[in-house]
Amino acid sequence: MNILKETAYILAILGALNWGLIAGFNFDMVIFMFGKGTQMTQAVYFTFAIGAIVSAVMTVSCNIGNKRAC
Repeated sequence: MNILKETAYILAILGALNWGLIAGFNFDMVIFMFGKGTQMTQAVYFTFAIGAIVSAVMTVSCNIGNKRAC
């Protein structure tokens, strides 16, 4: 469970950093690395989204008393 949690947090952080770059400098690192509109770009964005969702679910689960998710 810890590997899933850590991976999800890392993906959420990377996604947040990319959004910070977009907002602050109008620079999208994912598009820079993989090209605009490619399947790889879509896969990276989807992976970031899954990481954020898993992080949120695990955080909420931990806060409502499910100690296995902590």
